[in-house]
Amino acid sequence: MKAKMFRALLPLAIVFTMVSCSSDDSDATTSSEKLVTEYNYNDTELRLVQLINDYRQSIGLNRLEVINHISYKSKDTTNI
Repeated sequence: MKAKMFRALLPLAIVFTMVSCSSDDSDATTSSEKLVTEYNYNDTELRLVQLINDYRQSIGLNRLEVINHISYKSKDTTNI
């Protein structure tokens, strides 16, 4: 009896799950928010990136790249 009920309700549960999972555009960048392509790093930040990359290269790892938009957003959240 329980197995028959489970088999009958399983397709309904799958359809409900597929319909209820819609895309959420709230995480996407809105048209009013622009991607920051230029960011001014201070001397300390540039020196730190250089030291980290020198060390990473010395142990055989790839160098890291700074991403201006992430740096901008990180600084933006520190003022909260």
